[in-house]
Amino acid sequence: MGIFTGLNGFVLVSSRLLFSMSRAKIMPEGFGKLHPKHETPYVAIIFTVIVSLIAPWFGREALVWVVNMSSIGVSIAYLYTCYTSFYLFKWSQDKITNPNIQVVSPFKKFISLLGAICSTIFILLLLIPASPAFLRMKSRIALLVWIILGILFYLYKRKKYKDIPESELSYLILGKDHT
Repeated sequence: MGIFTGLNGFVLVSSRLLFSMSRAKIMPEGFGKLHPKHETPYVAIIFTVIVSLIAPWFGREALVWVVNMSSIGVSIAYLYTCYTSFYLFKWSQDKITNPNIQVVSPFKKFISLLGAICSTIFILLLLIPASPAFLRMKSRIALLVWIILGILFYLYKRKKYKDIPESELSYLILGKDHT
């Protein structure tokens, strides 16, 4: 059931990620199509379901590589999210530099700080050779290949991506004008 819930989460999160990346013109347009009745990104969902159904056939060891490799990505994403929250929440009113986006909330700022510390610890546990969670060689190779592919993809799409005005990009990703 653990693998099933992991795949279920993968379908939910990955389909939404493909959907937003498609709306931002980073991925093919097909992933951004919404179902006419249910208003869900059905092409992205179908794609991730197919990937999820194929993945277990590579065997337990290959799934472990992917899960271990993904752990570092999730930890980095969590760190980034916590850092953003830490920036947006302020300890006191006199620390606010942009009242449109920053809020006074010492408790939430403290929780964001704790989250950033925890995610940093998780990253270190995955990367420090002596730790029990240290990524195995095959997972590190898969991670390196994934990073290289990401860099190549970014370099290929960078010019087109930078030509999109921020207001249009905000609309495409969030579905609303965010000016």
